[in-house]
Amino acid sequence: MPDRRPFSLHLFRTYPDKSLDEFPKVTVITICLNAERKLEDTLRSVTSQTYPNIEYLVIDGASSDRTLSIIEKYQSNIDQVCSQSDRGLYDAMNKGLSLSTGTFVIFMNSGDTFYNEETLKDLIEAGYKDDFIYGRPLVIEQNGAESDWHKDVPDENSMKPESFLKGMVVCHQALVVRTSIAPNFDLRYPVASDIDWAIKALKASNSVHFHPVYVCRFHRGGLSDKLRRKALLERFHIMRRHFGLVRAFTAHLEILIHRLKDKLLTNSFILSTILLKVF
Repeated sequence: MPDRRPFSLHLFRTYPDKSLDEFPKVTVITICLNAERKLEDTLRSVTSQTYPNIEYLVIDGASSDRTLSIIEKYQSNIDQVCSQSDRGLYDAMNKGLSLSTGTFVIFMNSGDTFYNEETLKDLIEAGYKDDFIYGRPLVIEQNGAESDWHKDVPDENSMKPESFLKGMVVCHQALVVRTSIAPNFDLRYPVASDIDWAIKALKASNSVHFHPVYVCRFHRGGLSDKLRRKALLERFHIMRRHFGLVRAFTAHLEILIHRLKDKLLTNSFILSTILLKVF
């Protein structure tokens, strides 16, 4: 496929002895299903990246709305489109992994976007020698406001598999993984397989790089938000497999206590507001 993305002069100045093909290929994978309302932002964001060696794969779950016609508008900037029914989000993500030929891979699913046009270039330029490269996400709330990720993102010195006992400390939209160590998603966990995937990738990595900038914007309300009880149960089983029963139980007890405190604080605030209005 002919080159169709703008060159980054900064990259060529940084690596003047490199030709285009010598930049590590990064596979960006977008998963979508009946996503006519939010897909175009993602397509526009990915295809406007200034990094010069991107393989772009779009995996569609046999959409019945206008999704495929929207994809067609960007066809010249997409390397492969696969549209067929699947067994859910993580099955579709596994299809993307099986088609990937890049040195690195990142998922930017429907509705998610890179932070800006330079994001991928900056990430790879900073961490191309490493296996597990990550940054910070921005969350789009349901009212459209932007907020920071609710987890503290560990730096590369403190990032370890056990960090995920606190939850999904790195979301997959802000994570680039060397393809050679990227596992398949475990379909036994239809809601929380992403945290299992991240732990496995981190365990398999020889080096980690934290780039302390925003990498993506993603909308709150994914599978784990909508199905919280199921997500919590799946995460418990994942943590038990990786870290043992005691650590999994302790970690989830802390999560439940934290959520209970948050709920009590919220209810107390609502109650005090009502009392102030009444009296």
